[in-house]
Amino acid sequence: GLLRVKTKISQRSDIPTFRFPILLPSKHAVIGKLIFEKHVELSHAGIQILMSSLRENYWILKSRKTIRQVIRTCVICQRFASRPLEVVSAPLPEDRVRDAYVFEVVGVDLCGPLYLKNKTKCWAVLFTCAVYRAVHIELVTSLSTDSFILALRRFISRRGRPATIYSDNGTNLVGTSNELKSVDWGKIQEYASVKKIQWKFNPPSAPWWGGFWERLIGMLKSILRKVLGKASLQFEELCTVLCDAEGIINSRLLTYLSEDNEDLVALTPAMFLQDVKEIGVPDIDQIDAKRMNKRFFYRQKLCQDLRKRFRIEYLGHLREFSKICNESKIKEGDIVLIGDSNVKRINWPLGRVIKLYLGKDKKVRLVEIQTKSGSFLRPIQRLFPLEISQSEKSAVPRPPKSDPLSTMIPDGAPTSSDSPAVPDVNPNVNVCSRRRSRYGRLLKPSALLDSFI
Repeated sequence: GLLRVKTKISQRSDIPTFRFPILLPSKHAVIGKLIFEKHVELSHAGIQILMSSLRENYWILKSRKTIRQVIRTCVICQRFASRPLEVVSAPLPEDRVRDAYVFEVVGVDLCGPLYLKNKTKCWAVLFTCAVYRAVHIELVTSLSTDSFILALRRFISRRGRPATIYSDNGTNLVGTSNELKSVDWGKIQEYASVKKIQWKFNPPSAPWWGGFWERLIGMLKSILRKVLGKASLQFEELCTVLCDAEGIINSRLLTYLSEDNEDLVALTPAMFLQDVKEIGVPDIDQIDAKRMNKRFFYRQKLCQDLRKRFRIEYLGHLREFSKICNESKIKEGDIVLIGDSNVKRINWPLGRVIKLYLGKDKKVRLVEIQTKSGSFLRPIQRLFPLEISQSEKSAVPRPPKSDPLSTMIPDGAPTSSDSPAVPDVNPNVNVCSRRRSRYGRLLKPSALLDSFI
């Protein structure tokens, strides 16, 4: 017979199945099918609506938890309700914290457009030191590769040649990198001692990977917005405004400003750009070679002390800080939605994870995705899992699809029935050898996904 629940509404004039619902277990394959069928029948309703509808006939143990697990296996619902994958913040790379010269490691980006008086457009090119956080700003009138190469040439002439450049995947930046790769460096090194610039690009659709220059781009935009407003300037005037903004940004404080007059002066990026101001020697003093050597060593000592303070007061306070997040597990073969902030969610494409890239801390933050249009790289924060994998198997068994649901759960009544009760299945016995998700749902062959990916 069937086990029924005696409720407090047994004296109510209502249908028997509502007053005495059938008691069902939560960890049975047929129960999952029953819940999923009701979920589809109610137009993919949520947990509360689905639980209320099932309570009219059945009393499922741990119903809310079981219903939530079944809804998570619904691909249609996951397309609209899944959340992006999360990962803990990575430690700063070596190029951000190593001992280096100013502008030896730089990040570059463009902001704009800015409008001149003659109705033409121009853009600001911002170079920032990855270690000492100083900036250098150039102005270009085009987004072409040639214009950026000229801006890079002016930057190198005034600030020195960088060893490493970080940037996003702008066409002009990628074009400049390709132009530098095509140069015959063997012939150049025969006549000069310059080294090849190493160019590193962020993954597509991951602007937070370049946060150390994006933050300064935001600061520059804030200054220009407040200073210019809606005004239009001549080219020379705008160059002057950008130089003033560069000086303001380089004068910002990097360390704590104490109210005690006896404490050391707070560090700024400008201290590493310009020579340290010394107490001047009167012009009438005779400057001999011995005094010049003393002044040189004195200047060297000041620079070393300044970098020592930078290491202790600035780098020493860069503690690891990351918000608490439920780190997601992603594997090769997982089917995911590829998020795009410029496209509606219903139009997001499906993709299959084909390769994982581990960071130095053994965390996955970048994956290669295969779609119907090709393969490309994406950060995991842009991926929305659908709980579908080609490699997952569940210990919870499922009966074959040929078993009708009606033979397992008949329509109950207050009177006794000849139908057998819902049998308990040993969860350690694998009834079906087909691939399953971790919730026990049978997975379709991968060929059925070819229409999407």
